[in-house]
Amino acid sequence: MKKVNDFWNQQKAVIIAFAVVFALSLGNCATLGGIFDTSSSSSNKAADVNDVQAAQNAINEEYTAARRAAYPQSLTPDTGVIPYIIMRAGTVGYSLRRDDKDIAVTGSTIVLQNFIDAIRTDANGANCTIQFGDGRTPLTTPNDEVTFSGRWGTITLTGFFTSYATKNNSAITISGAINVINYARLRYESTVSGNISMMNNSGTGTLTIEGGILEAKGKSPTSVLTNSSTGTIIVKNGYFEAEGVGIRNTAAGKIIIEGGWVDAFNQFAICNEGAGTVTINNGYSSVWNEGTGTVTVNGGTTELAVINGTGTINGGNISRAACFVMRNTAPKRPVITINGGLFRVFRDDSLYLASDGRIILSGDPEINNMIHIEKFEGKTGTLSLSASFAPSANRRYTLLADIRDGSSPDGFLMVENGAAFIDRFDLRGYNDVENYKLGIRGNNIVLQPK
Repeated sequence: MKKVNDFWNQQKAVIIAFAVVFALSLGNCATLGGIFDTSSSSSNKAADVNDVQAAQNAINEEYTAARRAAYPQSLTPDTGVIPYIIMRAGTVGYSLRRDDKDIAVTGSTIVLQNFIDAIRTDANGANCTIQFGDGRTPLTTPNDEVTFSGRWGTITLTGFFTSYATKNNSAITISGAINVINYARLRYESTVSGNISMMNNSGTGTLTIEGGILEAKGKSPTSVLTNSSTGTIIVKNGYFEAEGVGIRNTAAGKIIIEGGWVDAFNQFAICNEGAGTVTINNGYSSVWNEGTGTVTVNGGTTELAVINGTGTINGGNISRAACFVMRNTAPKRPVITINGGLFRVFRDDSLYLASDGRIILSGDPEINNMIHIEKFEGKTGTLSLSASFAPSANRRYTLLADIRDGSSPDGFLMVENGAAFIDRFDLRGYNDVENYKLGIRGNNIVLQPK
């Protein structure tokens, strides 16, 4: 995930806008109507970075506790079955009870996996509920890791589970075609480096997050959840808090966000690293697409960066969308198609285009701040209009020309296939671009001297 941190350094911009917290109802992160526009009049990006970072940090510190408080730490659903309860027994062992009766465990009572296996044997393929802890104190394990494998019905997790990992593995691994529903509070603190997570969906089953607070702290790239095969992760509710990544989609699986708050303080909350798909329908999240997969945004409050693969924005509140190729990497052609949505941000630009990235405007998107097109080291991004681009009567768009390699602005491509809509675009620019205006060359909008 070093590439994510490189992005922050390259762009010199604070992407994740925690200012949305002021406008979102803390009790319902799906509330969209309160997002507000804080367009900046400054034309100097670098000068604003420290102030914006400081503002973000202050907002983060002040509102993290409030956001967390808005979500129950864990939920106790009525599943219709009596739960299996795993508790601590002494300082190193565990105990297992169901309906006030002890469940026999084969093997050592200090190995948590033996208790998971005992539940599987007792449940015998039926749906079951597993409660971590006694409902008052968490079930804490120093370095035990467990795997759900074999024959299970649907597994529902409740309670509070804390893992202090000292090995380069996930605390909980779900294999095969097993389906798991989580209501528990999960906390993971890692003291080792590696691509590890609180829970890894390594099979073909579905992991559904219905609630709870899910945390991952420690050495990067620690994540809360990993989807490492062709399975599915669905987030319907809950609050994610990660120092690394909230959710990693590393293969060809699916991530679906229906609600909740999926957050990561230092990186993007969701990283789509393989050929998988990410679909955002509601809630709050941010997505980094670095593999060959696709991201689709239909609703919610989202920030999107596509450095490979494709993105499609059909709706929702978009805090920012960026499309570019990381420097010193193999040639790629990332594309974002924008069919709709409302773009409002904490900074100057709503859209950022650079180094072979392409953004296609279609339909009638509302973009309240600038579309930033950068040229650096001879490479630039391309803004294009599709044949179905049809802005409403009073819709206007502001273009920011940012030519950083000393080349002449004359003829610089601003909007591909945009000639018929030149009256809908305004120009802002850095350096010598102030001496230029928008003009038409063929079917395109370009820069030309005033």
